[in-house]
Order: sequence, then structure tokens, then C-alpha cells
Amino acid sequence: MIIESLIPRKDKQEWLGEDVNNAVAMLLKESNANFDDLIKNLENNTELYQLVQRIILDGETISYVRTNNIISLGTIYGIFKQKDGRCARHNKIFELKIYDHIMMKTLREKKN
Repeated sequence: MIIESLIPRKDKQEWLGEDVNNAVAMLLKESNANFDDLIKNLENNTELYQLVQRIILDGETISYVRTNNIISLGTIYGIFKQKDGRCARHNKIFELKIYDHIMMKTLREKKN
């Protein structure tokens, strides 16, 4: 995205921190198979959705126990990883996509 979309529009052909931020913002607006699968997997598993919400939105600290079915599933889907014995987000971009999805769903539900 940076090379194909952002750099050609610039006078000086160099990468800056803001280019990375802009590329991430562009990526999050796109629809792609990875994001579609991520959201589908969350929406199809209430327990995983709730655990992800507790960790990503609420900032709750959860022990990483790989033998737990939900933590294992979140790890397989690329949502969780183990960090210092705790569940941590595995992918910052997935975290942002999940955060946006859950926040919009929460806002829609409150409006109704």
C-alpha cells in the first residue's frame, strides 16, 4: 500500500511513520478474506467473542492456558499469543479490526 498508493503521491519518495499509519488506516477500511474470516469466526463463537472483548476492549488480564478450548481457538485464528503467561493480542491490525467491529456492534445495539 505504501509503495503502490502512498509514495507515488509524494514529492519525496521516502517512507515516514505517518505512511505506515496511513497504510494501516487504508487496510482497515478494505474488505479482505482475512478480515472476513476473523469476524465470521468471532460472530460464530459467543465464548470466543466474549473473551476477545474482555481482553481487547476491557483490558482484562487472562492467563494463557493453551489447553483451554477458547484460548486455543483464539490462538489458531491468530487473535491470541502467549506473553509472560498471559493472553496477548497476536496481531495489532487484527486487534484494531476487532476493536472497530465490536465497538460498532455495541453502538448499534445501544441505539436499538
